[in-house]
Amino acid sequence: MSRKYGFWFYQLVGWGAFIVYDFFINVLPDEKFNLKFVIFWIIIILFPFILTLLLRLIYRRIYYGISRIFLQIITIAIASLICGILWQIFQNLVTLIDYFQLPSMFNNTLNRSTYRIIISYFLLSWPIFVWSILYYLIKSRLEYQEEKENAVQSHLMAKDAQLRALRYQINPHFLFNTLDICRGINVS
Repeated sequence: MSRKYGFWFYQLVGWGAFIVYDFFINVLPDEKFNLKFVIFWIIIILFPFILTLLLRLIYRRIYYGISRIFLQIITIAIASLICGILWQIFQNLVTLIDYFQLPSMFNNTLNRSTYRIIISYFLLSWPIFVWSILYYLIKSRLEYQEEKENAVQSHLMAKDAQLRALRYQINPHFLFNTLDICRGINVS
């Protein structure tokens, strides 16, 4: 699979698996399970997919810009927390839409303690964090594989150049031998 399509394959399979997991764990057992709630859930669950597309652009620059793995991990953790906060804010803003008729953090019909709000940020950050780690691992693996293929290709090119050099050394001998045989035939 090419690198171009590999990202989209992993992106769709990964988020598809997360959607199935979230549906069976959080949506199906919910007593509010109806069409409006499913539409709300789909809108909420598509937001991190879009966030990870933006994170990909950021991670590309960080991957090549920061050489220390510790700083990259700190950056991933911070980016994941920020995305979790953005995801929670987005979720609360969507609940303000009257169509869904869901309690919102902003209209005080949803009683939430500070502790629960912080926990919800972390709970929404873990899928982004896992996605980020997998992105780095897959990217590193693909680059390693590409470097290995380049090394093999370089080795093959060196062997080919060596064979050509030997062939050029041998060719004059064949030419002189052929000339000697031809002279021998003409003399007799």
